[in-house]
Amino acid sequence: KSFLQMPGGPDNFISLDPSGNRKRAAGTYLCAYARGYYGQLDNIANGLMEHVQKHDVKLTGPVYAEYLHDEVTLRDGNLYLARISVRIAP
Repeated sequence: KSFLQMPGGPDNFISLDPSGNRKRAAGTYLCAYARGYYGQLDNIANGLMEHVQKHDVKLTGPVYAEYLHDEVTLRDGNLYLARISVRIAP
């Protein structure tokens, strides 16, 4: 399933890049940030899609979900900070 269909349930927990262990392509990325425990990204997916549709943005790559602040840095899971990014066409 895609990020938009199931934003809280990634298929790959090992690699940030579902296409393997390579660097991200250079380019422009649409980014969104969310606070909350793992898997609580439903509102982010909806917000990203609203932005994409409103501004006629074309998505050109995989979606990356990175936790910038997690259990290593914070005790309260409701404060975890995630960055969601996807490459877009210039």
